[in-house]
Amino acid sequence: MSENNKTTYQDIVNITNCLTHLSSLDLPIWYGISKNLQKCKRVLKDFDELKLEIIKKFADKDKEGNPKREKNEKGGDDYVFKKGKQEEATAILQTLLDDTCEIEFHEIDIAKIENINLKAAQLEPLLDIIIKENPNAGSKSK
Repeated sequence: MSENNKTTYQDIVNITNCLTHLSSLDLPIWYGISKNLQKCKRVLKDFDELKLEIIKKFADKDKEGNPKREKNEKGGDDYVFKKGKQEEATAILQTLLDDTCEIEFHEIDIAKIENINLKAAQLEPLLDIIIKENPNAGSKSK
């Protein structure tokens, strides 16, 4: 694969969130959204396994030996880290997010969505990675 197919895990997380939102809309590019979502999920499966290993290493454990979680002010759950280990774990996790992997996205021609009312924020993570102007004739965009 070429250098153009290298993407950070952080970008793939952002792209997955964007594609997940777009998949809930009735868009003519459903095929490209689905193909790319499948590819992202495959890549993130390995990433999530590595992330969990790091969390297990640095988190406090419950009675069953699983990483402890507690509610945060937003109503979500946060892991509870061993004393003095949260910063180290966060740094390692950020390094993991900054790592690159190779992924070949299914390109989507911007002309297929230019007349659809979407906000720029909904598409920004996809621009020039998945959504392109006049993609190469050899690529498929449905």
